[in-house]
Amino acid sequence: MLILTAKLNKQKLIAAAVLFCVAIGSLFFMKDDAAETFANTGKMSDAAARLEFIESLGWQVEEGDFMEVNIPDEFDDVYEKYNELQRSQGFDLTKYKGKRAMHYSYVIKNYPTGEEGVTLCLVVYKDKIIAGDVSSPKLDDFMHGLDMPKKEG
Repeated sequence: MLILTAKLNKQKLIAAAVLFCVAIGSLFFMKDDAAETFANTGKMSDAAARLEFIESLGWQVEEGDFMEVNIPDEFDDVYEKYNELQRSQGFDLTKYKGKRAMHYSYVIKNYPTGEEGVTLCLVVYKDKIIAGDVSSPKLDDFMHGLDMPKKEG
């Protein structure tokens, strides 16, 4: 049997406790989201980088439209709900209020249900993806995050 002993004074004990709390806290706040990390390492204003990111999520797409958008200074209920979706996937539009960004849309060719016309949208500000969603334009439409949903059944 091996027994280790150490003499600790109050300062060393407090320092160890603080380091332990910082380490645990950083694990708690650290998001294990490889897609988000990938999205923010390249030049996302470059079409090839955006396509590589989209393909890394498992999507097959056709390039669609792009346009400049203004993120409003104040969020209404619709924008707050949209930002909830963004926060759930590691993005947050709050710090981009009042900024102009690029909105890129793509038509998804491999949506799991086979539905056609589903689009994937990315919002890019200064080479960084700041928001994204997948949505259907149909009457009973849906919107969800960038991850591919699981097939039912």
